[in-house]
Amino acid sequence: MKLLIDFDEIVDRSGTWSLKWDRLKPSENNKEVLPFWVADMDFSSPPEVISALRDRVEKKIFGYTDVPAEYISILKNWYKTRYDAYVDSESILIGSGIVPSLGVIIRSLSEPGDGVLVMTPVYYPFYDIIKDNDRCVVECPLDFYDGRYNFNIKTAECALKNAEAEGIKTKILMLCSPHNPGGTVWSLSELKQINDFAVRNGIMLVSDEIHGDIICGRNKFISLSSVSDSVIVISGPNKSFNTAGLHISHYIVSDEKIRNSIKRGIAATGFSQPNVLSLSAAMTSYSCCADWLDSLVSYLRTNLDYAVDYINREIEGATAFYPEGTYLIWVDVSELMKRMKINSDHELVKLLEKDASVKFTPGRVFGRGGLNFIRINAACPLSMLKTGLARFSSRVRNNENNNKKGC
Repeated sequence: MKLLIDFDEIVDRSGTWSLKWDRLKPSENNKEVLPFWVADMDFSSPPEVISALRDRVEKKIFGYTDVPAEYISILKNWYKTRYDAYVDSESILIGSGIVPSLGVIIRSLSEPGDGVLVMTPVYYPFYDIIKDNDRCVVECPLDFYDGRYNFNIKTAECALKNAEAEGIKTKILMLCSPHNPGGTVWSLSELKQINDFAVRNGIMLVSDEIHGDIICGRNKFISLSSVSDSVIVISGPNKSFNTAGLHISHYIVSDEKIRNSIKRGIAATGFSQPNVLSLSAAMTSYSCCADWLDSLVSYLRTNLDYAVDYINREIEGATAFYPEGTYLIWVDVSELMKRMKINSDHELVKLLEKDASVKFTPGRVFGRGGLNFIRINAACPLSMLKTGLARFSSRVRNNENNNKKGC
């Protein structure tokens, strides 16, 4: 019997050590601040996953874990059925999360002082993991037009030359696919162009595909693993099935020499077995929860339709762009900031948290290309999203009314 989920259910996450909720304090008007910043979802995880975790807890012993061959088969089947991509069993390695896996790759395939190319604006932990490993961030700004970020090969070549002029040898290109925060789902031709650029310049192309299952626009998601055998793909179930706190990831590395380097890098971290509960959740997610995921994406489309339309219609000076992938809305607030006489997106976010009891992510944390934008996480019950956007709109209207009185 299939278990159903009500995505409209409000789940109380207070007191669960939630980064998203428990870091926030009531605003000055003593309202609970609604969080639309950290990119996890405010839906219950699939009932099948919750049931599997209960069953595993009832075994009462949590000893060392081995990765069963069944999990590798489950992952292979997922890639075949969802992405029409064939993955060889030997190519799959298991990791402890996306960002830790990026750290392993950086340490395994580059040296301190080497460059890592990122396409900005981009998921801000990319910056941290590069710098924390004593590598240099090489920024390649994406072109933004028609509400979408686009790869520009001339800009990328220029970024490499500028880095080289500073004595930086770029060894790795980290791609966010689908793109976070902008929501671009890269087409086959774009992926081939990016891969050709990397090969031509002797750069290892690494694709973070954690949002690959959440495609809300028309573009089909294509895993880079089906485009080239010389790349590294990392992903995991945590975004798709709302299990971000159960850290687990997987690598797809077809090239044996590179794979052996990654294996040594994983071993150097001391990681050898995944968390037993993480493994139980991952196996169940990928083997039993495809229908739940399809229902989730349908619900998210409704949320995104509502939010993008509401922002563009009701909040003058803000322009929201519909994401092709992810549940994250990228909003240009440059005109709104002018109208409100605010100097930065960070200042706007702090003001809205204080006065409107909503928390968004300032665009500047995603790099230079994120200035004068904010990111809004729409993965929550629609009623919560409506309340949050109404608070946003009300605060903007109050500002306009005060300006009129001042005149």
